[in-house]
Amino acid sequence: MGVTTAAGHRMERTVGQLLSWLQLTRIALALAVISNSWLTVFLAVYIEPDQGRTSVVEKMPLVLALLWAAIVAIGLHIHGVAMNDALDARHDRLFSPQRPIPAGRVRRGSAVIVAI
Repeated sequence: MGVTTAAGHRMERTVGQLLSWLQLTRIALALAVISNSWLTVFLAVYIEPDQGRTSVVEKMPLVLALLWAAIVAIGLHIHGVAMNDALDARHDRLFSPQRPIPAGRVRRGSAVIVAI
């Protein structure tokens, strides 16, 4: 009805911050990152000749290997994009001012911490 409460403002701010962090990490690309890492696991398990496999690949259950691959891939992805945004903040101020750091929605230091 048009009445805005303090709780409503907090919720808007929280959702806005969450969306900024999701934009910083480009989490929408996670499916592609995971699928690429899973392809590598499948190739290592099913295509790699027996003499080329490591003992870790042979002993680890496939589900666990896929889980670890997804975790590592997402971690590397987030590291790369957060570090890129932190390092390119000056460039983005001119050419991509809507990105979270140049727009002032995420501090550069916070992006570095996420990358680490």
